[in-house]
Amino acid sequence: MNTVVKSVMLAATLLLTAGCVEQSKELYVKKDGSGTITFTSIPTGAGAMQQLAQLPEMANKAKEAGEEIAKLFGEGVSFKGAEVSKINGKDALKVVFAFADVNKINFTSDPSFDPDKMDEESLTDPDKLIKIEYKNSKLTLKMQKPQAAEKVEKTPEEKAEEAQSKEMMRAMLPMFQGLKMSITVKVEGNIKKTNATYKENDKVTLIEVPVDKMLTKMFEDEKLWDSINDIQDPIAVAEALKGVIPELKMEKEEIINIEF
Repeated sequence: MNTVVKSVMLAATLLLTAGCVEQSKELYVKKDGSGTITFTSIPTGAGAMQQLAQLPEMANKAKEAGEEIAKLFGEGVSFKGAEVSKINGKDALKVVFAFADVNKINFTSDPSFDPDKMDEESLTDPDKLIKIEYKNSKLTLKMQKPQAAEKVEKTPEEKAEEAQSKEMMRAMLPMFQGLKMSITVKVEGNIKKTNATYKENDKVTLIEVPVDKMLTKMFEDEKLWDSINDIQDPIAVAEALKGVIPELKMEKEEIINIEF
């Protein structure tokens, strides 16, 4: 996979792993420290019809691999189920895992669910792992700051390859229409106190990235494209684009405290 395909955030991650599918991951924590991790996948964009037809197969694959994947999420995690249902009027795949103690789970900044790519390395990657501590209705999440990319001088051949890849990505823009990714934390009852930037009554949004708007902006601005072209991590790309895309939400606090 070349540099551009890696660095154009979710364009690479989502298109190559799950097709044009809106991906979200929700961590739900109860007052006793137990809870659930829910992955939701909603086909969108020009390839939605093809992905819709594959939802039942995706659900079956999740059911077959569910118990093994649950073990990777940490001690006391179990697979609860996978089903195709309507969410806001749209067909979606929902996959749910339950845990007994949130302090013992592996929770990363990757919102996608792909049984073929989930392994111990990906679910314990220190660069993506969100460290969690919970006690007496006080939840603390420590976000890992994306590492800055090291700039390297490219050969003429590499530059030509990047230019070609960019045009290929531009041609695929219709496939990303309406595509976004998000990671949220929801708690039992209402939030009493938090330093989180994006909060609602019982929910905090850590990441929400409108992929289609992000890609469009990058294609419109050559300097912006060049400035993030070497970034390998899609979350780091989103970090670099904060302030450029109003709809983008990226938690600015490294340590988030939630009392409920």
